[in-house]
Amino acid sequence: MKNSFDFSAKEKYYNLSPKQSKARFDLLNYAINHPGCITKKDAISVIACADHAEAADILQFFIENGMVALNADGDLERLYPLSCVETPHKVVLQDGRSYFAMCAIDALGAASTFGMQARIFSFCKDTNESVEAIVNKDGIVEITPSDLYVSYYDIWSSKEDNFNFCCMMNFFRYKESVDKYLKSFENDDDMYLWNVDDAFKAATEIFRVCP
Repeated sequence: MKNSFDFSAKEKYYNLSPKQSKARFDLLNYAINHPGCITKKDAISVIACADHAEAADILQFFIENGMVALNADGDLERLYPLSCVETPHKVVLQDGRSYFAMCAIDALGAASTFGMQARIFSFCKDTNESVEAIVNKDGIVEITPSDLYVSYYDIWSSKEDNFNFCCMMNFFRYKESVDKYLKSFENDDDMYLWNVDDAFKAATEIFRVCP
């Protein structure tokens, strides 16, 4: 178990090309505005490129690099940091739109992703105590309870299906709870324990995009 910031997902989206970055943002906005899973056909139509083949290549790049996950029907179900199906982590953006984040870290990365303040509604994995937070691109504006912890699994360090591990990234009210939770896994070499401020910094490192 680690508490450092040496994890493989840092700047995962920062080095996207301008065209890839725009395509990702267009897909995220489409997913928020059209709840439910997205067919590949619709996703390709959303990506504003010169031609169909180029849009299809960009979508395939997202899939191969773990930025998008498909369900059993081949539809887009998860677009980091957004889930097209309900999760325990609800995000309400400053413009009034809402969506479900895939995990606690993804929820904390909302402001970095969309460039606006966001409110998070979640709960402690251990006690079920409600967690509410307001974040902007500069940090945590408000959070209740104030002394939270977050578990993180470095999913891009694994050769297994990344999306199976999202459920392991949660808010915890007490450090003892998250310690016990992480130690319950057979191999915790890629597990991280952060206080909520450090977790926000990690989320920013993952989801910040090139200006």
